[in-house]
Amino acid sequence: MRNEILRLVFDGITDFYYKTILQTMGNAFFRRSRLGETFDELVNVVILWSALRRAADRDAGYQASRALLEKYKTTLFRRLIADRLRGESIPLHRAQLLARRLVERISRRTMSEGEKRMRNARQEFRQEQERDRKLRRETSHLDTEVLRKGFGFLPLMITEPISQDQERLPRYIAELFELEMCTLPRPASGQDYAEIEGTPFDSDRWILSRVAEFISRSRSREAAWNYYRPILELGPAGRYWVEDFLQAWITRGLVVSTDRVAFSVLLTDIVEYALSLPAWQPRKGPWSPAEPLAVDLMGLRDMQTDVLGQAQYNSVIAAMRPMFERWAKQWLGFESVAAWFCRFLVTESGRILLPWRLTQLADRLSSFEQREWQQHHLGDFLTDVLDASWKSVRNDIENQPPLRAAFLRLLTDLCAKQVPSALQLRSKCPKS
Repeated sequence: MRNEILRLVFDGITDFYYKTILQTMGNAFFRRSRLGETFDELVNVVILWSALRRAADRDAGYQASRALLEKYKTTLFRRLIADRLRGESIPLHRAQLLARRLVERISRRTMSEGEKRMRNARQEFRQEQERDRKLRRETSHLDTEVLRKGFGFLPLMITEPISQDQERLPRYIAELFELEMCTLPRPASGQDYAEIEGTPFDSDRWILSRVAEFISRSRSREAAWNYYRPILELGPAGRYWVEDFLQAWITRGLVVSTDRVAFSVLLTDIVEYALSLPAWQPRKGPWSPAEPLAVDLMGLRDMQTDVLGQAQYNSVIAAMRPMFERWAKQWLGFESVAAWFCRFLVTESGRILLPWRLTQLADRLSSFEQREWQQHHLGDFLTDVLDASWKSVRNDIENQPPLRAAFLRLLTDLCAKQVPSALQLRSKCPKS
């Protein structure tokens, strides 16, 4: 009877359609307390199937073939019913090694002359990219979609763990994170403008989101360092991967965090560490490689602001005020960064920073170039900041001379540039 039930579950995990893997492992996850070691066996099936399915795809010439999958399924099922998948979890690096050996063996056996010419052409193209400051990313030898669906239960395991998950969860996250990072090259000394070729896949974003959720609920700052520091160290060379992590840190990590104080401490650590890295420093001139990352670092993008800008996160922004001050001294002179910052300042939580930031914005205004000013719509965004300031901290503006002077200086400059919304606001505000 056990073998018959195992066969049904096994067929779901190794199904032709990836969504069936997600559904099957989801059902197993909800029954994991009763399944016990059998659940761990099923996870091992997922891990090995990610290797075997990649080999099967290569065997089929990278064309979907149900018939060819059966050969690999039969071998794996024999291991399952022989209890050879019991015990410790199979490390992903072992599965990766298995997949690479199988793919290389199949390639030697089946590669046509045309495919060999294509492989040589790809190698030449990659060498050209390296000369063009492109860093080649290593290819994962596993079927990452199998892993993404097979471990689709991880968000729930992170937020609703049972006692057995205390050992499982850190291992799963560490293995997936290692799988992700071992594919991403780092620029060597002197490769300041190098960048990793391509952009993240869905599986990359999925792994980085799970890492963000996991460390946001971590009780150990030191354990969290092992995850976010290697990501930040990619710097502008790995811009898109760093962006995906930082955006997930706010849109996913902050949402599932159960301790705002602890989250604020980790966020402070993240910002402080990034600002200490040489690759994250602003450079002289109209553009700096880390400029886009500086926006994501503080949670200023649209998706991040939709979350972080809510009033329920006022305490996080209040705790982050010293880091905002340090960050602003380095980055607020860039027009694109200033525009994103202005958009955040008018949110519910961002208004906490209004009285303090008006003076710095006024000091930076004269350094902004006209072309960049227009491109980033700074006039409109700055007027929105002044309008929000007048509504929320009017008493401070009227009674604190430095704040009043900064407010009026900004308004005067905006009116001199004939910003329509600023001209309208001037009629409601005090004269100098």
